[in-house]
Amino acid sequence: MPSFLPRSFQPELIDGEEFTNEELVTSYHEIEWVNRFLGGTRTLTSHLFPLLSGKNPPLQLADVGCGSADIPLQVLQWSRKMGIPVRLILVDRNFHILRIVKERFAGFAGVLVAQADANRLPFKPGSIHILTASLLLHHFPTAQAVQLLRHFQEISREAILINDLIRGWIPYLSISLLSTLFSRSRLVRNDAPLSVRRGFSPGEVRALAVAAGATRWKFSRHFPYRFCLLIEFEESRK
Repeated sequence: MPSFLPRSFQPELIDGEEFTNEELVTSYHEIEWVNRFLGGTRTLTSHLFPLLSGKNPPLQLADVGCGSADIPLQVLQWSRKMGIPVRLILVDRNFHILRIVKERFAGFAGVLVAQADANRLPFKPGSIHILTASLLLHHFPTAQAVQLLRHFQEISREAILINDLIRGWIPYLSISLLSTLFSRSRLVRNDAPLSVRRGFSPGEVRALAVAAGATRWKFSRHFPYRFCLLIEFEESRK
């Protein structure tokens, strides 16, 4: 078996429209399970919580490509428990999933749900204190991923956190087996292995950061097959 898994550019089913609302809900419930038990939530929060600690003014925190917003919900609950004021902006281009998100956050004040394309976010330069994106970057070809990171840097003031999958044979075979054995969703059975195939290797993520012009950034691997790219900005931008 070759050590390098070539990157796929095949579209995922979730990026189309050929699914029912029930299928969409089922697939996101399973993604939430993956985030909770296979490191997706922990990958982001282990970096985000230290950034939020000690902050006093209300922070504009935007989660782009929020999906069902299970990770932002954990962030919001933690920030309120810690007494850290956060204004949460949840962004996704899929209006079907945003209906679910609006219901989920109906009882929370200070939460804005917005439909927008990640490449054309309706925010002024430097207006977002911290921007997060989970399982979003792998949906883009390399050149578009670079442009996306540049766009994120334009509108962010303090930090950007990218949480995504590491491409490789072991994660690909592992998630293929897990989704085949345990998933009830045809979307997840198709898209979970494909998401790994569409992901970036650690070296490619580092190259994306450099190509996007980031000057202060850190790449971290997280168990089992996740990474976090943290981009921070100089004090002069704050």
